[in-house]
Amino acid sequence: MVRRWKPAELPGEPATMKSRWCIRGDKDPDLLSLDRYSPTVTTAVISVVLQTACSLGFRGAIGDLKNAFMQSEPLSRPQGRLFCRQPRGGLPGLSPGQLIEILAGAYGLGDAPLHWRKSLLKVLKQLGYQHSSMDPCTFRLFEEGRLRGIIVVEVDDLLTLGDDLHFQKMEELQRRFKFGKFKFLKDEEKGVSFNGRRMRVLPDGTYLIDMQKFVEERLKEVTLE
Repeated sequence: MVRRWKPAELPGEPATMKSRWCIRGDKDPDLLSLDRYSPTVTTAVISVVLQTACSLGFRGAIGDLKNAFMQSEPLSRPQGRLFCRQPRGGLPGLSPGQLIEILAGAYGLGDAPLHWRKSLLKVLKQLGYQHSSMDPCTFRLFEEGRLRGIIVVEVDDLLTLGDDLHFQKMEELQRRFKFGKFKFLKDEEKGVSFNGRRMRVLPDGTYLIDMQKFVEERLKEVTLE
C-alpha cells in the first residue's frame, strides 16, 4: 500500500490522505520483455493547442479518469497468466495464503501506463479522433475538413477543447469510462489543474497558466555540501 498526501487542486487548499494498492512491478517475471514506452505532453504542445482553441473560439474542459489503469482492457501476456500476493495485512474476505490474479492494468506494473493508453486510444479512434502525426499525445476531430475538437492526453488526465460536436463526443467518452472530474474552464473562476499547471480562461477567451501551487507549496531548496 502506497500512502501519501495528495496535493489539492488549487493554491492554498490542503492536501488529502490517499492510499493506493500498487503491484510490485519490479518483481514482474515479464518485466524485461515488456513494451513500456508511454509518452507525456510537452509545454510547447500545450501552448500550440491553447492558441488554436483561442483562434477558433473553442470551449475548454479538463478531466481526469478515476483509477484509470483499472479501467483498461483485459491484460493479456504472451507468457501466460499473471498473479501477485496480497498487500501486507491482506484484503477483506480473503485467506492470507490466497493469490490475486491480475486481469487488467494495475498500478505498479511496468506496462500499465502503455496498456491504459492503448485502451483509451482505441475508444478515441472509435469516436472519430485522429492521432496527430506531429505529437503522440494529441488527437483531433475533423468533420468535412474542419477541425471540431482537440484532446491532449497526459496519462489519465485530458485537456479537451472544441465545439458542441466535440463535447457530445466527450459525453460519450464519460459513458465509456468513469471520470473523477470533468470541469469546464469557463465555470471555474479559480482555475483547474492539468499536468502540474493551473489553467484559467478569461471572458474574452484568453488562457492564463501558472504553477503557483507547485512553486509555493512543493518547490524546496536542496542543500549541497
